[in-house]
Amino acid sequence: MASNNKNTQSRYGELCQCVKDLAAKKAYQNIKQGSFEMLAQYSVRFRDSYKVCKATGTDEQPVKVTEQEQALDFFHGSDQGRYVHFKDKFVEWVGNKGI
Repeated sequence: MASNNKNTQSRYGELCQCVKDLAAKKAYQNIKQGSFEMLAQYSVRFRDSYKVCKATGTDEQPVKVTEQEQALDFFHGSDQGRYVHFKDKFVEWVGNKGI
């Protein structure tokens, strides 16, 4: 009976950890700059969110997001209203370079 209780507790603990890990990954994937948030503030929140997401990885399954992917995630999450012209020009430039 005690062994069965330990197994249940272990599975419950694993499930809780999976839920926390998923929440951290979703928070990183969905981070957006607030319409009144300065770019420096957004940058700090973005880096902190990535650190939390990366910490969910294990030796067997590390969280791997390259610097290039992080840059694109940051770019994607920047405020569309303030940076729409920059984003459009950047996408146009990338398209012209054939990158």
